[in-house]
Amino acid sequence: MTDLRQKIVRVVAAASNGRVSEQNLNDADGDLVAAGMASIDIIGVIEGLEAEFALVIDMNQDPAFLANVDSIAAFVEAQGSAEAAQ
Repeated sequence: MTDLRQKIVRVVAAASNGRVSEQNLNDADGDLVAAGMASIDIIGVIEGLEAEFALVIDMNQDPAFLANVDSIAAFVEAQGSAEAAQ
């Protein structure tokens, strides 16, 4: 698992307030809903991503990138986040 993917898994797990573990995400191949994320948790994921990677996420854009850890990683990399490169 890449460092970026590990960071995202930690952000997602933290946003679920303990309902979804890193292991749940890994077992679900990174799919947030399959791992047990609720829709309200996604707001926490967005907030966590913004804080972790110094991003501003437009809430009016297509949320499809939030489907799984890999699509979130691709989104973060496309945003050119300095934190993603570390």
